[in-house]
Amino acid sequence: KKLGITIVLITHEMAVIKAVCHKVAVMEHGEVVEEGKVYDIFANPQKDITKKFIISASPLKKIHSLVRKDSPFIQTKDGGLLVKLIFEHTVVGDAIISDISRRFNVDFNIVLANVEILKGEQLGSMITVLTGKENDIASAMSYLKEKNVRTEVIEHGRAS
Repeated sequence: KKLGITIVLITHEMAVIKAVCHKVAVMEHGEVVEEGKVYDIFANPQKDITKKFIISASPLKKIHSLVRKDSPFIQTKDGGLLVKLIFEHTVVGDAIISDISRRFNVDFNIVLANVEILKGEQLGSMITVLTGKENDIASAMSYLKEKNVRTEVIEHGRAS
């Protein structure tokens, strides 16, 4: 950077991208489909191919095999949700989970979690089983969005 030199690095290894690069471009079939700062792409990937690359480098990738195997670690009660939460640097240090649990009378069972430092900024991700009354869960999910925590429902509740 000091020399004003740009180096183009082509790799499928997302760990290398995280460690070395400041900007990233994702290509599919010879076309750039997404580009931006490394933190922004890892925090909020837009394209399916980018999401696949990101999850391949994440400890949270185990969740899909646990769901397929009907693992007892992720059994949700009727009405519960298996949810992926993404906490960007602006909220990663906040006590959002305990606040929501008290405020909305819901329980979070943390299945998998990870915090990374990307280019000096924290990025947190968590897979959790969220249980409680249906309207309380809906309120909790809305509150998460208000607090700028991105949510992705992986699975709706099933009987144990």
